[in-house]
Amino acid sequence: ISSKRKKMFGESTHFREWTFTEQELASIRAETNAAQKPPDAPENEHALTIEEESLLKQYYESRIIVWPNLPQKVKSTAVVYFKRFFLRTSVLAFDLKLIMLTCIFLACKIEERSTDVNEIALVAGLQKPQDILANELALVSGLRFHFIVFHPYHPLQSLISDLKANLRLEAGKEFPTTLESDANQLAERSLTTDLCLTYSPAQIALGVLSKITEKHPHLPFREYVETTYGSNPVFSEVKQAIEKIKAALDSLTEVAKERVTAIDKKLRMNPHSEIFKQTRARKKKEKDEQIELRKRQKMAKAEAQAKTEQQQITGTAPGIPPTNSESVNKVLNY
Repeated sequence: ISSKRKKMFGESTHFREWTFTEQELASIRAETNAAQKPPDAPENEHALTIEEESLLKQYYESRIIVWPNLPQKVKSTAVVYFKRFFLRTSVLAFDLKLIMLTCIFLACKIEERSTDVNEIALVAGLQKPQDILANELALVSGLRFHFIVFHPYHPLQSLISDLKANLRLEAGKEFPTTLESDANQLAERSLTTDLCLTYSPAQIALGVLSKITEKHPHLPFREYVETTYGSNPVFSEVKQAIEKIKAALDSLTEVAKERVTAIDKKLRMNPHSEIFKQTRARKKKEKDEQIELRKRQKMAKAEAQAKTEQQQITGTAPGIPPTNSESVNKVLNY
């Protein structure tokens, strides 16, 4: 891992503004969660717990990871944007799906991946692409206009190249051909944890590779780490970080769809949530439109009836020719 890249990360807003201790994260999330309840508001049975918020956000993060036809870097940046935004913004304040889509759209622009907002809306089944654009300013403000994100993929590639060059394998043993792809996939999955908010990309890369090489006992990765970093004054901290990262990777699980559905329902029933307000406003609009439609239909019916009655009085009803003395005489004299 180059010293230049380490310096770049150390001077970045990623490190200075968006890297936290576990205690700092817990404190920020507790404060954000407490914002669900406005001052002097009664107890709300539909308020989400911190755990429920975390599961709901994890679900949307996993959806970004499997988004079709996007490079890994773009999807990873979108997930980090999503995490950063909802770190200090309550899930009540915005529609999570719309923010997810806006994160994808913004990540495409930042990572120079040409895309069309209509294309993103089409994949998501969103009828109004303009809703994505409408949330962009809120998103960039929530990110504090910090768009640069460092990922562990480059450090992983450097570590694997160094491993190949320096490890002496036993006779008959070969370097795993899928090691890099397996490591990249695990690093991508790690985005649904807090690792990108608590560790540097280089540390995550070490933890991921340490975990992956457990499947390949003939690769002496532990010895490689000790030989390469053993003389570093903070080596004990590096080893501790690797073990914590591995523990986080061990805890990776998919959020059960039923659990997400229940949490989402709870959110939609929370009167302080934006999605509740939007739903109520939409239903009111639909109700008002139905009332207006019935009024117009009633008026049209009354006008048609009045017109028919008038035509019958004047003898000009449809299908009945106007009567006059000349036409009557013609019929009688026929």
